[in-house]
Amino acid sequence: MTDEEQLERWNRTSMCRGLPSRLALGLCAALAAAGLGCDSAVADERIEVTAAELPASAGLDAEGVWQSVGWTGDPWQRYPGRVTLVLHHDLGRIPAVMLTYLAFDESGRGAGLAAGDMARVVEVTASTVTVRNDTEADFFCRVVLE
Repeated sequence: MTDEEQLERWNRTSMCRGLPSRLALGLCAALAAAGLGCDSAVADERIEVTAAELPASAGLDAEGVWQSVGWTGDPWQRYPGRVTLVLHHDLGRIPAVMLTYLAFDESGRGAGLAAGDMARVVEVTASTVTVRNDTEADFFCRVVLE
């Protein structure tokens, strides 16, 4: 095969190499133009839980630690994917520490500390904490404030 034939073959095949990515890019452009987009941002749910709606195990303990639910006994707060959760607390000040525990079971069994997109801190005030599940996964959560 001559150099010219090799160059022509390479040009022909290289034009097809990027075809899937060009098709995907074109599809995204068409969806964006239609108002659908390739972004995962959709009309997200917001769950607001007042102090009166929290379970009996929630609240402030003698050491000044507030919890949205105890480790055991009451079901943990439903925390689906793409949800912003607003919890009202009676800590009486802006917390210095906020811990968010997540579990796949409403009993809290097998819980672990949340990180990153699982519990993005949106806002912390003297009366509320707002956390966002920026994933597609559904969890149950327990929030502890100090």
